[in-house]
Amino acid sequence: EEAIRTFLPPARSEAFEQVVRRLLEAGTVDAKAYLRGVSLAASRAGLLLCDSLETAGRVVTQEADDALVPVKERIRDLVSYSVSLSYFEARERLFGV
Repeated sequence: EEAIRTFLPPARSEAFEQVVRRLLEAGTVDAKAYLRGVSLAASRAGLLLCDSLETAGRVVTQEADDALVPVKERIRDLVSYSVSLSYFEARERLFGV
């Protein structure tokens, strides 16, 4: 909780805490699915920033297997994402490319 307050402005921190509180009360938190998503999102962010499937793939293969998302699955996700409309829209919004 303190770490969140360190990095988020008070209004954002409070909003974040409310969302987390509602999720916990509803009992709908799937930590494994969340962590899988974080792992895949991190790889996708790397691809967005370097704009090179080869480079992003090399970085992923140099990392150890993620307990929740093996390297092969992360590579498949990167390849799929690299040709998706979401990828091109994100590149356009971030870099005007």
